[in-house]
Amino acid sequence: SQLVFVSEPLRVAERAVIVDIGGKRSDLCVLERGVVRGIRSLSRGVSSFPERAEQFVAELRQSLAALDALEGATLHLVGEGALLEGLSAFLADRTGLPAAALVDLSLEGLPEDKQRELPRYGRAIALGVHAALGKGL
Repeated sequence: SQLVFVSEPLRVAERAVIVDIGGKRSDLCVLERGVVRGIRSLSRGVSSFPERAEQFVAELRQSLAALDALEGATLHLVGEGALLEGLSAFLADRTGLPAAALVDLSLEGLPEDKQRELPRYGRAIALGVHAALGKGL
């Protein structure tokens, strides 16, 4: 949720879902206008792709339904799998929600080619912001 401090779209979105797609597990955080409304962990990550991609989507949809986020939300992908080729389109197709890597992170002075890699480091950026706010690690 600390990513709201470096991402305008997350701050202002009526409803946004940050999906941190790891290698073996994934986490999601539902935000409404930048405020956390729910979090869930998934037991799968990109290491199970492509063989278990449909099971990943089933677990994601179940979690989104439990958090009342199957309508009106946008999926913002971060983590190891955020830049996996075709993943955004696949998730958008299977969930019915817009999905894209979270590239709108405001880190001034970073070269544009490095800016495109930022979604992979979403968790680390959020931890840094958390620490900078004096909330510890």
